Amino acid sequence: MDNGYFILSWEYNPSSTLGKECMLKNWDINTPLEFQATENFYLIKGIKYTRVTRILSIIDKPELRNWYADTGRVKAREILKKRATFGSTLHKLIEVSLSGEKITKENYDKSIIETFNLFENWKNKNNIIIEAVEQHLWSDKYKYAGTCDCIAIINGKRVLCDWKTSKGIYPEYVLQIAAYFHAFKELTNIELDGAIILQMRDNKYCEKYYTKEELKEAFKIFLHAKEIFEWKHNMVINNEKL
Repeated sequence: MDNGYFILSWEYNPSSTLGKECMLKNWDINTPLEFQATENFYLIKGIKYTRVTRILSIIDKPELRNWYADTGRVKAREILKKRATFGSTLHKLIEVSLSGEKITKENYDKSIIETFNLFENWKNKNNIIIEAVEQHLWSDKYKYAGTCDCIAIINGKRVLCDWKTSKGIYPEYVLQIAAYFHAFKELTNIELDGAIILQMRDNKYCEKYYTKEELKEAFKIFLHAKEIFEWKHNMVINNEKL
């Protein structure tokens, strides 16, 4: 037994969804029925929990701002909308794949499938047991919430995973997964071993692993960002009711 779970001999099987034959999953997060997503908040039992990504919008992104100015507002919005649709579609295909279902590749754009194949290549190089996909996570203490792409045992370590289709792995990304890392422990009383960001773009992928020590330090910065966000928007999130 290691860090709250059992590991037995196992090889990755694409048809296996949760690997229950090899792993005793010892955690469960029951999302309340009164859990509703809005543009800027999650509503949990009538209380507003700010989206993690919304909080991190407070961080200045000069490269994006300069690109926006150079490209022009109208064209930039069109490009960002297309990229958002691309990312959402890819996330759905990954979710389906991790559920053990076959993807009907012929029905999708070539660029989507090329990027999806990058994910498949990465997946096949690792021993993976999926524990959850699109897992809602929230902090009752700090009143924030978000959705983690995946929680899995990868090469013997329980980690949360985040899939990105951006041009790079930007500094604020670690703050996002640090918030999820903390929320998972708050909800389950189990500390993850770390987190992985898998960035896929232009026919190549980049994997970055963060230790739990790095995530704990990043969470401190996330809380500062949250404080500034609330100050700027003149919000008091804690115990705010509709």
